[in-house]
Amino acid sequence: MFELKANLFFGGSTAELIRQAVQAYKDRIKEMDCPHCGRKMKIDFFEEVMYADVGDQRVEILVTNIPKHVCHPCERMVENLKLMVAIEEEVDRIIRDCLRNKKAFPKQIDFLDLIGMGKADLVPTQ
Repeated sequence: MFELKANLFFGGSTAELIRQAVQAYKDRIKEMDCPHCGRKMKIDFFEEVMYADVGDQRVEILVTNIPKHVCHPCERMVENLKLMVAIEEEVDRIIRDCLRNKKAFPKQIDFLDLIGMGKADLVPTQ
């Protein structure tokens, strides 16, 4: 079905079909029970500074609005390591793009802007 839709709508470009599908995809982060106390965890948004060495320059980029599961009663946090790796890879891609196009490196990147969603789209009503 994948190739059929790529041929029908995108002249056979599976890459374009994937790009369009990713842009259109909307869902909410799944609720999670705290692995320590068993209570429902909430989604909070955090910032992380990502670093990259570019030649002899150390680049710092603040990534905002990163969602993480937090248990407020026991003050524990569960971090999605695969998501964090994917964010680091996206920051690296942005840096390479800036170098290729001779642009200044951004000081800050909003995670929600990267995925084209807002907090209300992403977080289940609690």
